Amino acid sequence: MASTAAPGATRLVTGLKFGGLFTLGLLTGSAFTLANHIPPALLAFPNPQAATRAFTNLRITTSRTHVILAGTSLTTLLLAYGFSPRGWRHPYLLWTALTLVLTEGFGKDGSEGWWTWAKMKIGVARSEEFEVVEREQEEGLIEDVNGEAVRGRMDDWGKGMAWRAVGWGVAFFMGSVGLWGDGFKA
Repeated sequence: MASTAAPGATRLVTGLKFGGLFTLGLLTGSAFTLANHIPPALLAFPNPQAATRAFTNLRITTSRTHVILAGTSLTTLLLAYGFSPRGWRHPYLLWTALTLVLTEGFGKDGSEGWWTWAKMKIGVARSEEFEVVEREQEEGLIEDVNGEAVRGRMDDWGKGMAWRAVGWGVAFFMGSVGLWGDGFKA
């Protein structure tokens, strides 16, 4: 089946597909690393107050990074589908994007989802949370921290990241197989 699209358009679509899969791969690797390496390191802190501060800072910064990566991946995959010539519009792009969006909901902490974060005016709520934690640290209010509660929150967060790594890994695999299949069609 010969493509009727201009060569520049097919290059754009190919670039969007690769860009979407690349950022999805970064997202998967980031979630895998966070799930497997960070909670044990934070639990090795000498006291629960230091672990709480580090965990809060980590959650805020990784949430922001994941929002950017997930949004970039989703946007480029959907644009690749939209700009594809009619005969080259493969549903794997939509399935990959849908898996990406559904995976974002995994985890017990609902505030971690990127659509919730985007609804809160792109980081305003996160920066306010960060300021509250800093103020509590300065005023010494963070001293009554239960070590078991901190461990429980970190374990739940790590499990949520592990599920996200699995979901995003499935989306990455789906997109990679679909992109590989596109090469045979060409």
